[in-house]
Amino acid sequence: MPGRRWKAALRAIVDDNLDPNYLSGLSDGWQNFERWSWADFCAHIFAVCNFQGVSDQAAAVWMGQHGSPDFERLETLVPQAACEWSRGVSALQNCGFRKTANTCSNPTGLSECVVGKVPARNGLLARLAIGLTYWSLEKPHRTPWAWLESQRVQFVGSPAEFAESLVTSFSRLCGVSNKVGSMLVSDILLGVGSNSAFYVEAGTSLLVIDRLVHNLLIRCGAVEAAGSAHAFGAGCYQHGGCRGLLLTAFDGVDASRTNDAWPSAVPRIFQHALWRRCAGSEGNVCNANQIRGDQRCAQRCPAKGNCARLPLSIG
Repeated sequence: MPGRRWKAALRAIVDDNLDPNYLSGLSDGWQNFERWSWADFCAHIFAVCNFQGVSDQAAAVWMGQHGSPDFERLETLVPQAACEWSRGVSALQNCGFRKTANTCSNPTGLSECVVGKVPARNGLLARLAIGLTYWSLEKPHRTPWAWLESQRVQFVGSPAEFAESLVTSFSRLCGVSNKVGSMLVSDILLGVGSNSAFYVEAGTSLLVIDRLVHNLLIRCGAVEAAGSAHAFGAGCYQHGGCRGLLLTAFDGVDASRTNDAWPSAVPRIFQHALWRRCAGSEGNVCNANQIRGDQRCAQRCPAKGNCARLPLSIG
C-alpha cells in the first residue's frame, strides 16, 4: 500500500494545512531591510539559530532575557582575537568551545578568548556569533541588502540554484547545518523579496526538513516505499532522503492554482503545511505528544486510507 498511496496522503495533508498568509507573514520580520546594518542582520540570524536544539519556549525565554549579542562590539573585538581557533570562519570549526564544561581546543587561552565572552546559550552559538561577525566583515558591501542584490545580479542560473548557492555560503558558519541554512535563506529571500518573482521562486524552492517532517514521511509510508531508511539529520538531504521524497510527492503540482501570487512550484510552502500538521504549536496531531513511536497512528486525518500509519521503526 505505501508504494501506491503515500503521495496522495501527503497531498491531502498539505491541502488541509496550507497557510494562505505564509509569505506575507514572513515579510513582517524583515521590514526596512534595505536600511539594515550588518550588525542588525547578524543579530537577526543569531536569533533564528537560537531556536535550534531546544524547545521554542526555552529558546524564547533565553532570547527574552538576553537577546542577541552586540555585534557592533564584536566587530571591534574579533580583529584582536589571539587564539588561532578564533581567527576566521573556517578556524572556528575547530574551536571546540563548550560553555557548560568551560573548555575548548586551547584551554590555556580561554580566559582571554573572544568566543568565551559572547553571551550565548551554549558554546556552539557563541562560535556562531563570532563566525557571523567574520562572515559579515568579509563582505565589501555597505549593507546586507547591497550584498544580496549583488549576488542576484552576478548569478548565472535558476532561482533554485541561486538559493542553493546562498545556503552553501551560510553553511560555512559553525553551527549552520543544511537544514538551518535552508531555513535562513528561504526566510530571507521570502521576507525581503516578497515583491520579486525571482526571490519568491528561489525562497520557495528550498526545503527545511526537521524531525517532525522526517517522522511524518516514515509514518505515511514514503520512506518504506522508497527503500531509503535513514536516521534524521544529514541523510534527509542526501540521495533518497526526505528532500527527494518531498520533491517527488509534489512534482507537477501547480501551486499557482491555489494562490495566483505563488509560483507554480513551491516545495517550501508544501513542506511548511506538513510541518503545521505536526507541530505542537499548530495542528499538534502527527507527533510524539499524540502517538507513541512504537505504535501505529490512530488519529483522524485528511489522508484517510492513503496513509500507511506506520510506527517509527527507523529514524
